[in-house]
Amino acid sequence: MVNGAKEMTTKLAGEKAMARNDLAVKMDSGVVRKAKIVAMDRNITLAQYLSEKVAPLVERDYQETVARMAEEAVGDKASGRGRKPSK
Repeated sequence: MVNGAKEMTTKLAGEKAMARNDLAVKMDSGVVRKAKIVAMDRNITLAQYLSEKVAPLVERDYQETVARMAEEAVGDKASGRGRKPSK
């Protein structure tokens, strides 16, 4: 079994299984060391801890980005600078 895969598939008593598709990312090692300690203290996986902390920040930035892109697309369409339809 891949390192950490057992952690991801193990369900804690009374906890609902959460469907996730985990990926490997690089982070500052000092942040990861501290996050591991916090996650261990809370009896959750490092991936679960980091996902819970990062998800709200990413969602906020994502919503802002999508809104800005939509505004720019409307502006481009109004000025005739939008994408030309492909044939």
